[in-house]
Amino acid sequence: MKQAALYILIAGYFLAGINHFWHPKFYYRITPPYVGDAYWVNIIAGIAELILAAMMIFPQARMVGGYLIVVMLLAFIPAHIYNFKVDPNLSTLLWIRLIVIQPLLIAWAWWVRN
Repeated sequence: MKQAALYILIAGYFLAGINHFWHPKFYYRITPPYVGDAYWVNIIAGIAELILAAMMIFPQARMVGGYLIVVMLLAFIPAHIYNFKVDPNLSTLLWIRLIVIQPLLIAWAWWVRN
């Protein structure tokens, strides 16, 4: 089960990284202005997700990759909070993402890191 969870995590972060380049306007809209130019923040986030997905493939890099995914997910929390201002009509979904999904993603990365 852990092996399947690892493969799903790798695929998910790889697809998420690609999505930053496939649908960049989505990310521009939800990027808080205080983090910098949304164009570059999006590119950096997409590349980071691709690199982290690749790190999780290799057992030698998996522990560090797992820790970095956790750090990245924690770093994204302010952006998720900012989204309440961007799309207040989705507040229920945003709360679910922030309170339920984000901790589950963190736990998932932590679990498969070794």
